[in-house]
Amino acid sequence: MDVVTLTDRVEGYLRTAIIEGELAPFSPLRMSTLTKKFGAGATPVREALSRLLPEGLVELSANKGFRVRGVSREDLLDIVAARTAVETEALRLSIAHGDDRWESGVVAAHYRFQKQMQVNNYRPTWAQLEAVHDELHRSMFAACGSVRLLALADQLMMQHNRYQRLLSLFTYRSQNVPPKSVMGAIGEIMASPEHAAEELVDADDGLRMVHDDLIREVLKRDSDAAIATLRDHLYIIVEEFDANSFWSTQKFGTKVAP
Repeated sequence: MDVVTLTDRVEGYLRTAIIEGELAPFSPLRMSTLTKKFGAGATPVREALSRLLPEGLVELSANKGFRVRGVSREDLLDIVAARTAVETEALRLSIAHGDDRWESGVVAAHYRFQKQMQVNNYRPTWAQLEAVHDELHRSMFAACGSVRLLALADQLMMQHNRYQRLLSLFTYRSQNVPPKSVMGAIGEIMASPEHAAEELVDADDGLRMVHDDLIREVLKRDSDAAIATLRDHLYIIVEEFDANSFWSTQKFGTKVAP
């Protein structure tokens, strides 16, 4: 197999596995394991891991090598603050410069989001909802006119989604069996072929209403109101982690998993 193609394959697998929680925070990414899994030499595997460093998905220690980037409340706050800064500015620019075609794109993306929310009687899995949710956000700031803002928005959205998946898995686990550790929870759930059906999103009226309000404000070109609603929406995840006692239970950020 071509080295570039193999590198892309390893990179794609690792990115997906980390974001979806298949590879838990702090998990070691041993070169010997990955080269055996992909039947590859060390060069394409090392290149794939290096590509994920600037994306904030892996980290490199001089003594321990590569591992999945850890999680902490401080890291989550940093991601949310950065994502809020980028998306609110991109939204402000889009509202100022977006044309009828942009508005049509927002309306279409909102319709697809509403339709997906009805899956399983308004209980979709996060995996089902994530794509249309992200598409809706991208549609709102698609007319910002800045390729760098769009690239930053995508990168921060990906990091934000990793925490959302982690929260979904942890919440499911803690509601059914007292959690031992989030690593154990993820391992047990991901090992089950039914894990996607278990990873249900609590798609209540609040989730629908906040997006209905946001789109209404965007289409009215009410920049201040839309930005305030978007900011509140993005910070909800921090409140949800705190409400579920995630940090006190897992002690992430203070104790590194072996």
